[in-house]
This record gives sequence, structure tokens and C-alpha cells, in this order.
Amino acid sequence: MTLRRTLFHTLAGLAAFTLAPMAAQAQEDAAVQQATSAHERLFATMENGLDREEMLVMTTGVVATQIIATLPADMTAGKPDLQQRLAQALLPAMRAYSGRVTAEYRPRMIAAIAEVFTADEADVLAEFYSSDLGRRALSAASSNLSVDAMTADGMEDMRVEAASVERDIAETGMRAFGAMSQADRAELMRVTLSNPAFLKMPQMHQRIAQVRAEMESAPLTAEETAMIQQAVASVLLPQ
Repeated sequence: MTLRRTLFHTLAGLAAFTLAPMAAQAQEDAAVQQATSAHERLFATMENGLDREEMLVMTTGVVATQIIATLPADMTAGKPDLQQRLAQALLPAMRAYSGRVTAEYRPRMIAAIAEVFTADEADVLAEFYSSDLGRRALSAASSNLSVDAMTADGMEDMRVEAASVERDIAETGMRAFGAMSQADRAELMRVTLSNPAFLKMPQMHQRIAQVRAEMESAPLTAEETAMIQQAVASVLLPQ
């Protein structure tokens, strides 16, 4: 296991877990305080450090781009703002879907953490992700999220593969690492080497990838399907 790979997985953080809509800060803080186990506390702490609305907007933009790529040229010609308008129209449906499936799969995500880390290790990681450096790491992951592989799977057959989740996790980590300052990268390396818990992050993401693939493949409800159809029609069809 290389140090660089471990650093990338440390930076990817909760990007492996969730694209849930942003909650109020008070709600996020309460989730950390009310956690009943070290593993739940780690999950809540990482969740608290991400800008999930930014991640959701970014993901929706990728989905809009891939939808447009499947359309005939005469439907997209002369519409330079089509991607932006479609992404904006899709956002409520994406937010509803993401919020629902994330809540449904949250216990399994926490269970995956518990399979890899002891309670003491989870406490160490929670302390890191609540530190200034840990929050900057999660912020970098939020701003450099990769979902291209997962979205391509979904567009092809509506099923996301675990291998695609792992590719996106790795890409997110690499982008985030490159976006951090030289001083933060050096400090991250020092912290990562100081505790064996960090060396187990890749193992956690391997377990998370399967759960995340199932989550991203969860079928839409009838209401969510109607919301998406209405969003696409509002942008593409003549009014």
C-alpha cells in the first residue's frame, strides 16, 4: 500500500459515502453530538465537514452534460446555456433522490466503517476530520469531486458498478491532493504516517464502494421519475 494512495483515500473522505443535500449547521453539529458509537461519530464528523450542496450541484451538472450528449444535434444547436439550464431544472429531483437513498443506506455505510476500524481508530479519525486540516481536506474533496465513472454507468444501464465508485474515489482524492497547499500536503503526510488508522482508509473505501454502488443504483420512485421528466421537458420542449 503506497503512502500516496493512502493520502488520496484520506482526502476523498466522505465523498465515498454520500451526496446528500446540505443540512443546517445546527443539525449537523447535533448529529455529531448525538452519535451513539465511535463509528457513527466518525461518519457524522466527516459528513459535517463536506459541502454536500456543492457536491450535489457538481454531480447534477455532470448528469446534465451526459444527457445532452445523447440528444440529436438539432435539439441542442444554438443553445449555449442548455447545460446550465438543464442542470438547474434537474436539481430538485436530484436533491430529493439523493436525500432519500442516503438516509436509507446510512446504517450500512456506518457498518462498513465498523468492519474496518476499531472504536479507538474511529475516534482518532474523527478527531482528525474535525481539525482545521481535516476540514480543509474535506473541503478540497467537495470542490474536486469526481463522479464521471458512476454517472456514465448510470446513463448506460441504470446500474452503477463498484469498480466505477472506486475509480471516482481515487480521482477525487488525487484532485483534492493537488488542490491543497504545499504546507497542508506536508502536514497531511506527517499526520497520515503518525497513526496506522489512516493506512486502513483504502480498505474502508473498498467496502464502501459496494454499498455505494447499490445506493446509486437504487430505482427512482414514481414521483422522482416524474420530477426528472418534467425538468427535462421544461428545458427541451417548446413552451
